[in-house]
Amino acid sequence: MADTANLSRLESLQSDLNARRSIFHLAHAAISLLIAVISAGTAARLFYDYELNELPLLGAAVLVALGMFVHGFVRWALGRRALNREVAQFAELRELRATLGLDDPNLLLPR
Repeated sequence: MADTANLSRLESLQSDLNARRSIFHLAHAAISLLIAVISAGTAARLFYDYELNELPLLGAAVLVALGMFVHGFVRWALGRRALNREVAQFAELRELRATLGLDDPNLLLPR
């Protein structure tokens, strides 16, 4: 009975860890922050070249930069939270595999 519960928990942990949501969030954060830095550089260059003569274009670049910075840091926080959860699940998976004897090399040897 305990083995079936452990096996079902093992399968659920493996399927949860297979998704790797942290990678998804952290990749989105990296791309968003890259776009934010490029947009902030564009806004700085527009301000340097035209000062406030091209205000709508400067405002659009600043808004895009701010939006992407906020989006990037929110995704980064979500990715860190998901990574912490995945690390805890992986530790539980290793303990469960040790309990079930799945990683015991003596059991893998031919008899």
